[in-house]
Amino acid sequence: MKPYIEKIPSIGAIIAAAGCPICFPALAAIGSVFGLGSLAAYESQFLIITQIFFVLSVLFAVISFRRSGHKLSLSIALISGALFFGSWHLYFNQALIYIALAGIFVTAIWNTVLEKRAREFIKQHD
Repeated sequence: MKPYIEKIPSIGAIIAAAGCPICFPALAAIGSVFGLGSLAAYESQFLIITQIFFVLSVLFAVISFRRSGHKLSLSIALISGALFFGSWHLYFNQALIYIALAGIFVTAIWNTVLEKRAREFIKQHD
C-alpha cells in the first residue's frame, strides 16, 4: 500500500465534518473559508461520509500497527474510534467528537512519521 493512501480517510473525515455547519460549527467556520459552506445542502450525506471515513481511518491505523507494532498509536486510534461513535450514536456531544477527530488526525500523522523513520533506517542499514 502506498504510504500516504492510508492518511486520506483521516483528512476526509475532517473535511466532510467541515461541510456540516449545523453539527460541527467550529469546523464549519474553517470549512467556509475553503468554500465548503456551499455544501450545507448535502449535510446528511456528509454525516454518513464522515462516519465511513472514520471507520477507514481506524482500519488503516490497525494495518499500520500490524506493520510497525506501535501500540500507543493503535490505542489512540481505537480510543478515538470508540469516542467518536459513542458520542455520535449514544449521546451526541460535539466536544468529544472534535477530540476524536483530533485523535485520529494525530494518529495518521504519527504513523506517517514512524513509517518514514523506518524507511530511512532501512536505507541507512542496507
